[in-house]
Amino acid sequence: MNNQGAIAGNAYALVGTEQHVHATLWTGSPGSYVARDLGTPVGAFVYSDAVGLSEPDAQGTLWVAGYSAAKSDGVNNQPWHAVLWRIEAAGNVSLLDLEPARDARANDVKVVGNTVIVAGTINFNANDIQAVVWEVSLQGTLVGRTVLGTLGGGFSEGNAINQQGHVVGQSTKTNFIKDAYLYRNGAMTDLGSLGNYGSGAIGINDSDVVVGYYQNLNRRTWRSTQFAFVWENGTMKDLASLIAAKKTNWRVLFTAQDVNATGAMVGWGRIGTTTYSEEHGFLA
Repeated sequence: MNNQGAIAGNAYALVGTEQHVHATLWTGSPGSYVARDLGTPVGAFVYSDAVGLSEPDAQGTLWVAGYSAAKSDGVNNQPWHAVLWRIEAAGNVSLLDLEPARDARANDVKVVGNTVIVAGTINFNANDIQAVVWEVSLQGTLVGRTVLGTLGGGFSEGNAINQQGHVVGQSTKTNFIKDAYLYRNGAMTDLGSLGNYGSGAIGINDSDVVVGYYQNLNRRTWRSTQFAFVWENGTMKDLASLIAAKKTNWRVLFTAQDVNATGAMVGWGRIGTTTYSEEHGFLA
């Protein structure tokens, strides 16, 4: 969702007699939203999802980042195609397949001056999957691509990007454990973990406040559990530990998904203390 209230996601679309899932953009206001089917790339593509949405650029154009799959791929299996949709103020929609020859996903998008910057992931081969930033002109032409590297292993993914072009995600280290990272000024920084089994960064605001989850592994049962964190100015903190115990009935906060300019965070966790307690979304 952007500051104008536009919402990106997906919805079922009837194509002929088949029901497909298509990336969708909702615009308007509560009670009067209008849904726009953003479609898929040409060919046998039946699935697309919109996961990142920009503020309007100087011409009022919205940019939506996501991915699409063809029917021959089994819909929910790889390979994916990283897609950037361009929605003009007049309503015209066009799309750009950012990596037509590779398995890739676009996860977030921002407009910085005259450039659209997109964070995502490319699968170069089974042992080389890396976070990337694509640069696109305001006319919708691919200008360049920067591969962000890893924390020492063979995997990284780009989950979110802010207005400074700083990217967060997770990457494998030389011990194969994945840690959250912050990429800025040409360098990838390991944000560490409060647990013994790594972490992942999912959201970032323009002040470089980062949110996500860290994991603990029970080496007796080999089951892992995850907990929400917030990282700021070099320090990672457990989000639940910042909430007064008597002011919440949350059993655990599993992850923080996003953070806005004011520091408000959204995520999900489990309330209550019983075995059958419910999982709810939260705003912190």
